[in-house]
Amino acid sequence: MADMVTRVSSDRNGDVVDPHSYRSGTRSALFEMAKGTCYYPGCDTKTTIFIKPGQPSVNVHIAHIEGAERGSARFREDMTNEERRSFPNLILLCVPHHDLIDHKEPHEYSVDTLAKWKRDRESASGSDLVELNTITDDSLAAAMEAAVKSNRPQRAAILDIRSGVLINGGRSVLMAPLGSYPSTTAEIEKNVCVVVRSTGELALTVDAISVYLRPNGDPDLETKLMGRDDYVGTNPPLPNVIPAGASSTWMFAISTFGMIHTAMKQKGHEVTHFRFEVDLGDGEVLRTEPCDMDLIRPLA
Repeated sequence: MADMVTRVSSDRNGDVVDPHSYRSGTRSALFEMAKGTCYYPGCDTKTTIFIKPGQPSVNVHIAHIEGAERGSARFREDMTNEERRSFPNLILLCVPHHDLIDHKEPHEYSVDTLAKWKRDRESASGSDLVELNTITDDSLAAAMEAAVKSNRPQRAAILDIRSGVLINGGRSVLMAPLGSYPSTTAEIEKNVCVVVRSTGELALTVDAISVYLRPNGDPDLETKLMGRDDYVGTNPPLPNVIPAGASSTWMFAISTFGMIHTAMKQKGHEVTHFRFEVDLGDGEVLRTEPCDMDLIRPLA
C-alpha cells in the first residue's frame, strides 16, 4: 500500500515544516532548469509525458541532494527542514535513478556528485540559482525569468557595407571591402552593397533600408533616401525574411550617390559622408557609422 502519511517534522528552531512540501516557485524552477529530462547525466527520461492527447503527466520525482529525514541517504542533522526543501537541495530524477541513488546504491552517490549534476544542468540554462544558499519565491521567480530569457532563442543581426560590381548582365555581384572594387573585365556597374546577416537562432525580417547623405559633416543636415531600389528584380523585395544563418544583399548604384552629391553641390553643400539604416520587423533599427564619400568612386 502506498504511504499516505504526511511527513512533517520540527526543524532545529522548532518550526514545523514538511521537507517534502515544496513551494510552487521551487517546483517551477526545477522543471524549467531541468531542460526537459531527468538530472542523471545521460538520462533522456522526460520530466513530463502525455498519457493522452492534452493530458500531461509528471514523469519524475523531486529528489533531495541531502536527505529529507533521518535514515534517508545523505541526511545531514544540522540542516533545517526549510533548507532541505529549498531549491539548492533539490533535483529531478526519473523513478529508476531515484531508487538507485537513494535505496540501491546510496553509497555510490555523494552530496558533491549530486550537487555537480545540479550545477552542470542549471548552469547550462544560464542560471546562477545554484549559487544561492537561500531563496524566496519572489527572488526565485525573478532569477528564473532572467535565466529563461537568456536561454531563449534570440534574433541577432550583423550589418555590413561593401563595394560591389555587377557582372553577368546584371544578374550577379562581386563584392570587396568598402573603398576597393573587385577587378573584373565583366564589370557593368559599380555599387554599394548592404549585407544583412542573421546570426541568431531565429529568422529576422528586414522591413526597410534607408540611405542618409550628410553634407559638410553636419548630422543635422542629413538627407534621407527611403524606399530607393536601383535594381528592381535583382534586389530582394521588402519586407524580406532572412533565415537563421543566412544573409541578404541590397545594392545601391554609385550613380545615385553621385546624383545627390551633384544636387547638393549646386546648393553650396559638399556631401562628405553617407550611412545606412535597416529597419527590422521587431522594431529594431540597425545603423552603420558614417562613411567617408571618398570610399565610393567614381561620383557622377
